[in-house]
Amino acid sequence: MGQYRVGGPNQIVQAVPSTSGSFSTPAFFDNTIYFIGLNDYPKAYRISDAKIDPIPLSQGLVKFGYPGGVPIISANGLKNAVMWMIQPDGFSANRPGVLRAFDARNLAIELYNSNAAGDRDQLPVGMKFAVPVVANGKVYVGTGDGLAVFGLLGGNTTTPPELSIEANLRLTLTGTAGTRYWIQRSTSLETIYGGWTNLTSVTLTTDRQVLIDPEAPNDGPRFYRAVSDDEAP
Repeated sequence: MGQYRVGGPNQIVQAVPSTSGSFSTPAFFDNTIYFIGLNDYPKAYRISDAKIDPIPLSQGLVKFGYPGGVPIISANGLKNAVMWMIQPDGFSANRPGVLRAFDARNLAIELYNSNAAGDRDQLPVGMKFAVPVVANGKVYVGTGDGLAVFGLLGGNTTTPPELSIEANLRLTLTGTAGTRYWIQRSTSLETIYGGWTNLTSVTLTTDRQVLIDPEAPNDGPRFYRAVSDDEAP
C-alpha cells in the first residue's frame, strides 16, 4: 500500500519485522492481527493506539513450512475464539494436509488437528493456499479431489438411513429405532438436481423395516432414497 517510492518506504505507517516472507494475508479479531510467514510459527500481534505491537502477544508451537498458511478466526461474539489454518507444506512429499485449530487468545494451545485421530479425520495431500471456511458450526476444507467437512462428534447419535430396493418395489429401510426418516421418490434421471417428493415418513420401531410403495407409477423410471427428518424439505 502507498505505492513504490525510489527514496524508500517512508510513506508506510508502520513496518513489523518478520523472520521470513509470506504468501498469505493476516486475520483480524478483537484488535489483534494473526499472521504467519514462511518456515515460521503462527503469531498474534496486538494493536493499540493505531499501531501494531512488534512483540507477539502469543505464538504457536507448530512450525509451518512453504507456503505457510492463511489464518481465519471463528468466535461467538468475543468468546470462544479459534484460529483455524490449513498446513499444506507436505504437498511436495504427497503427505496429507493438516487442518489445525488454535486458541486465538493463546496460540501456544492447539485445540485440534486433523492428524490427531489417525486416519479418521485425515485430509488428502495438502493443497497450497487452501483456506478453511467456518459456517453453521462446521469447518469446510477444499482438497484436490473433493470437499472435507468437519463438525463436532456426538451431536447426532442416529444411524444414517440406508434403503435397499428389491423386486415388486419392496423397500427395506435400515436406521436407528425410534427415529423418524422420510422415504422420497423421483421419476427423473436428473435426481442430482432435485425432483424428490416425500412419499411417506417412517418412525422405525426396530432397526429395520420393510415397506411397499403404494403409489408407484405404472411405467417410467423410479428412484428412491431415505433421508433423516431434518433433511426432508
